[in-house]
Amino acid sequence: MNVIAFDTRERYEHWAKVQTASPDGPVVFLSAPLPGLTEEDRRRFLTAYVDVVGQISRHDHSLMWWATDISSKNRFFSPLIPYLEKFFKLMRAIERSPGNVLIAVGVPWEINDSVQRALTARGIAYSWHGRAANPAVAAVKEFLLRLGRIGRHVCYILPRMAVARRSCFSSLIGAMADSREVYAVKTFASARSFDAQGMYKDLFFGGLPDFLSQQRRTIILADVMDDFAQTCALLCQKGQGRMYPWEAFLTLPDVAQASVRMAAYNIQVPDQLMFEGQDIAQALRNICLVHGSKIQPLHFYQYFMMKRFLKCFKVKELALTCEFNPWEKMCLMAVKENSPSTRTFGYQHTVVPQASANMFTSRFEEGIVPRPDVVVTVGEKPKAIIHRYETCAPSPVKTGCGLRFAYLSAQGQSPRSAGGRILLALEGLPQVVGMTDYVLNELAGDDRYRLRIRTHPVLPLEKFVRGLTVDPRRTPGMEVSSGTSLQEDIAWADIVVYWGSTVALEALGMGKPVVHYDDGSLLSYDPLFELEDFKWRVQAPQRLAPVLEEIALLPDGEYASRLRAARQYIAEYFHPVTPAAMNIFLEG
Repeated sequence: MNVIAFDTRERYEHWAKVQTASPDGPVVFLSAPLPGLTEEDRRRFLTAYVDVVGQISRHDHSLMWWATDISSKNRFFSPLIPYLEKFFKLMRAIERSPGNVLIAVGVPWEINDSVQRALTARGIAYSWHGRAANPAVAAVKEFLLRLGRIGRHVCYILPRMAVARRSCFSSLIGAMADSREVYAVKTFASARSFDAQGMYKDLFFGGLPDFLSQQRRTIILADVMDDFAQTCALLCQKGQGRMYPWEAFLTLPDVAQASVRMAAYNIQVPDQLMFEGQDIAQALRNICLVHGSKIQPLHFYQYFMMKRFLKCFKVKELALTCEFNPWEKMCLMAVKENSPSTRTFGYQHTVVPQASANMFTSRFEEGIVPRPDVVVTVGEKPKAIIHRYETCAPSPVKTGCGLRFAYLSAQGQSPRSAGGRILLALEGLPQVVGMTDYVLNELAGDDRYRLRIRTHPVLPLEKFVRGLTVDPRRTPGMEVSSGTSLQEDIAWADIVVYWGSTVALEALGMGKPVVHYDDGSLLSYDPLFELEDFKWRVQAPQRLAPVLEEIALLPDGEYASRLRAARQYIAEYFHPVTPAAMNIFLEG
């Protein structure tokens, strides 16, 4: 077999024009969905990806490694996934190609050496048309970018440290004078955490802090998400000596030490790194050459912050969110090193789609990955998903409750409606642009439907409207949600279209059918990826209107039975918030 590869579409098209006799073989575009990929392929890719990162973890088990984006396996942070997806797709395409020639478009230089080695070992002729980076130039460029990132974050964190100290100094001194043991909750806060009466409601832990404060002296360590000065003032004024921004525990020597260590660190790549039976160690070296051993300073600072916090308070228990992000691992490593008797609880506070590789521990990471003593899930379904996709022995996971989703059980079910009002629920990520453009083109000019787009606060329409071929603000029958709550938008809709948003679960809770847009990625971003009832799937170039018509024409009996099954799934996904369920955070 002969494989001819190109790094860009433009280079392939130029090559095809000058060929006097183009090879007779299929053309595979690795940046697009690959036809024929199955759910088994997705499972295999996920397992292989989790174990690749695990192999590096076993080789480079250090504080600095656990602070990197690559170690997190986070689908939004790690640069590794797109490269491994292309490698995996190419190997699948070769296995399934019926001819003697395969043309692959989108093979980046970073993985070219590893592809060459894999195919040569199998006796496959391989030629690559592309441009490789100059290693010396790439290394210098990456290092300068690293220094710039560190410098920007130093300039960002220093004013926050000053504001935090100024706002909370007197309150903090008084709290430190109390020698009683504390239960610490590491969470997120904003001005929205306080209602008009000044009562605090945790954005991630719901009513848990109030519950804990009835049993223990409780300290809330907050990561402020919006106006820092305003929220700091609220934390210290309304917090009654128990709420502090984490920056209040960071010092100038901490920032200096963190900066030097981040500037000097490079990931230690093992000599051999196996992915689906192929050695991709050189590919990882090239990826690190371009993207560096990226550490987000705000994540790394929290290792030093937690060490200071543990010196200020006798922490008996610590609860924090659990997505195995670098900042969480930094806090856990600080606890292990400085207060090993502290019992830690990690709360899986949101959904676990298949793409949440960060939640799945590799067999190579077993016993070394920084993890809480107990992981508490929002319900039974996430616990089962975690155990299904981790490759290690079953980790200590306990079923808790949906602290952020207590309102779901109180929502009423809307009656069935005509099916012409479509809500498009977006996340605050660039990936939603493709889905938005697809839905707009499918429904524009179809007067049977009205479309309402609900954008995420961090990604309003104005930030990506230029990337759309249809402007919903100027198209009849389309509008952008403004001034209405999420519940009001769901109640308005007959059908909800989504990609990876938790809005889908809330829609099902309110009795609305949902349509998942599958962008063809190897890992499913669908929080309802296991669910088949009362959920439909669509993928470009499949037409959307026939799917909407199918939902509208569903017989009432089948509609009702599928809805019941979906709501039962939601009930198992998010367990109700009860004192017994919250008690897990005390008893473990």
